[in-house]
Amino acid sequence: MQATKPDAWEYKEYDTNNNLRARHVWTFLPDDLKYFSNLKDVHHIVITPMYKNEAQSQEYNKENKYNSKKLAEAFGGL
Repeated sequence: MQATKPDAWEYKEYDTNNNLRARHVWTFLPDDLKYFSNLKDVHHIVITPMYKNEAQSQEYNKENKYNSKKLAEAFGGL
């Protein structure tokens, strides 16, 4: 099985008390995390690869249906 490239990356940043400070979803993985040394009170960072699963995807379609006659009556004409 060939490894596939992740579709996104989940970034979680924890403080020294292991409380979640920040959580983001990135579409890219940074080349380096040099800024990590500049963060205060950060204990650790977890970066998790994310892969899409087409079998579990959900699709939503919405058609904007309205009756223009009722709309005109409600606002006293246009």
